[in-house]
Amino acid sequence: MTTRFTAGNSFGVPSGYEGDSPDFEIPSCGIEDVDRSLFECFEKEIRLEVEEDIGKSQKVPTIFAAGERWSMLKNGKAIRDNNGTLILPLLTIRRIGIEQQTAEDIAGRGMNQHTGNFTVTRKLDFRDRKYQNIINKLSIENQKNVAVKNSDNDEQLLTDRVIGENSKDLDIINGGLLAPKIEKNIYQIITLPSPQFYTANYEITIWAQYAVHMNQMLEKLMSSFLPTGNRTLKLNTPKGYWFVAYFDPGYQSEDNVDEYTSSELIRKCKFVVKVPAYLVSSSAPGVPKGVRMHLSAPTIAFAIGGEEVDTELVNGIPAKTDPYYGADDPDLYLLSRQDNSILNRAEVKRIQRVQKNPFTGKNESEFVRVVRQNPKSGETILIPESDGIKLKIS
Repeated sequence: MTTRFTAGNSFGVPSGYEGDSPDFEIPSCGIEDVDRSLFECFEKEIRLEVEEDIGKSQKVPTIFAAGERWSMLKNGKAIRDNNGTLILPLLTIRRIGIEQQTAEDIAGRGMNQHTGNFTVTRKLDFRDRKYQNIINKLSIENQKNVAVKNSDNDEQLLTDRVIGENSKDLDIINGGLLAPKIEKNIYQIITLPSPQFYTANYEITIWAQYAVHMNQMLEKLMSSFLPTGNRTLKLNTPKGYWFVAYFDPGYQSEDNVDEYTSSELIRKCKFVVKVPAYLVSSSAPGVPKGVRMHLSAPTIAFAIGGEEVDTELVNGIPAKTDPYYGADDPDLYLLSRQDNSILNRAEVKRIQRVQKNPFTGKNESEFVRVVRQNPKSGETILIPESDGIKLKIS
C-alpha cells in the first residue's frame, strides 16, 4: 500500500513530503480550528442578545454540543442547570458531518491537492551574502572580503569564478550601486504539501421560551450576514487562517405548544451551516512534518567532458589531494589560509577536456574536477582546475 507520505514522485507530481524539514514549523490548521472559529464567531462576534426588561438585555450563551450534551440535544431535550432549571435562551452548535466532493472540494477551490505542493515564501537565503562576495558583481577591487582574480595581498579573497558581471551595467556606471539586480542569487524556498479540502456541516439550534426572544435572536443573526455574499459569515482563527460559513436558506421552527402538558414551553429554530475548509500542516499523531525548505542553484552548467584520466597519474604528474575540494561552498572562504585541514581531505577525479580558444584559434586542453556525479541521470558537474596544470595543443 502506498500513501502520500511514501509516494514521492511516483504519481507524476510531488507528494509535498520530499526533502528535509527545517528547524521551524508552520501553524497547523485542522478540523478543531474550524469548530472553534464557528463557536467564537457566535460567542464573541455575533453575540446574540434578548431583552429581559425594558432597557436591559441579556447575552445568549453559546454551547458547542459534545459528549452527554450532544446526546441530550440529539433527543430533542433542552439543557438544564444544576437546579434543573432550563438554560434558555440558548444557542447550540453540533457538527453533523464532514464530506469531500470532487467538484466542490477537491477540484473546485482554485487549487487542489493534485498540484502536490505549493510555495509559501521565496526569499534570499542568508548564504547569498557570502556568495555575492565570491562572484563580486560590481568588480570591487580594494575590499578584502570580496573576491578578485589576482592580488599580491595575502589576505585578499581570490576566486577563479567569473566576476564583475554588473560592472558595465548602465545603472551601475551612472552611480546606481544600490539598484536592484536580483540575478544569480541563492534563494530559500519554503513549501508545504498542497492542502486537503473538505466541507464541514453544522447544525445550529436556537432555543427560547418566548416568541419575542426568538425573533430578536433571528433578527440579529440575519442582520450580521456579510453584504457581499448570500447568507455568509467570515470565520477567523488566532493562527491567521480564515473560512467562509454559508447558511442554508431554510430555518425550521419547532415547539411543544401542541402537547398541552405541564412541561415548560420550548421553541426551537434549526438551520444548517456549511464551512468549506482545508487541512494545512496537520499536527495529528503520525502525520509527517509538512514544511520543507529548498535552496536554489544560482549557476547551472551543462557541459560534455573529454576522456577521463587516471587519478594516480595526470600528464606524468602524480595526482595530489585536491586543494580546491569544496570550493563551491561559500562558507569556505572564511577559513584561514593557514588552515588546510578541511581543504585537504578528499581525493577527486580529474577529466581532461579539449576546447578551441576563440581568440587564438588553437585547441587547448585543460583539467577539470568532478564535483558531483549522478550515474542514474548521467549528470556530471565539473569545475575548471585552477592549480596551474594546463596543456596546450597546437
